[in-house]
Amino acid sequence: MIRAALSTLALAIAAPAAAADALALRPAVDGPVLLTTATYSVLTLYLLPDRPPVYVRTVAPEGLDAGVAGVPEAEGAVPLMSDVLAYGGVGLGLIAAPLYGATHRGKGADGKGRAAWAHGVVFAQTVTTTITITDVMKTASRRPRPYTHAEGFEVTEADDQMSFPSGHSATAGAASFGLAHQIVLTSDLSPGAAAGLYGVATAWTASTAALRVAARKHYPTDVLMGSLLGASVGIVVPELHRASRMRLSAGRDGDRTMVALSGAW
Repeated sequence: MIRAALSTLALAIAAPAAAADALALRPAVDGPVLLTTATYSVLTLYLLPDRPPVYVRTVAPEGLDAGVAGVPEAEGAVPLMSDVLAYGGVGLGLIAAPLYGATHRGKGADGKGRAAWAHGVVFAQTVTTTITITDVMKTASRRPRPYTHAEGFEVTEADDQMSFPSGHSATAGAASFGLAHQIVLTSDLSPGAAAGLYGVATAWTASTAALRVAARKHYPTDVLMGSLLGASVGIVVPELHRASRMRLSAGRDGDRTMVALSGAW
């Protein structure tokens, strides 16, 4: 009787689960993480201008960075275009990610409403996590921007000391690679199509990085680190949200009743 009840209970628990490559949310983890990083990201936009500058020993950049130092920062179209690519990419992703989740017919497409919510939350978490990490690194490093090396320039605000890593490059990398990786994880794409998506993400990130250097806002090493950081978070966060296909099953082996838990990641 006990064995029969155990078998029945095990089979009842073995309900259908999301496909292995669907995106799954864990409210107990995702809620606090998104709330914390989103709050920090928003506050950063308002608190950064009010942060006092600190004394930083000026070290002349060398190697790859030497040619950028001391040149006045650019105005007009160049920095504006970097803003459009970085922050416009975030806005585009906040629309495209849940829309993709609600409409795609690939793997893990069951439950359109849940899929739309999952894709949107994962994308938002990718971006806010990147912004948070970037700002912490900026505040810790306090690297003066290239234009601060111009003769007679005086540092008057904290933003003059927030060069490393590049926040625009990191944000562009997180948004573009985050969206691309979500699509690759949850669709039956050919290797060529997947490579094409990552190629677009690479071009988007590299263009933003090049514009930030051209605007004299950052050194090449700033944008290189920012791009790698953003792209890495864009890959890792969706990977952490891949659903596992869990199955609890029961069977008999002679006089023994066996219960097995299996999953695919």
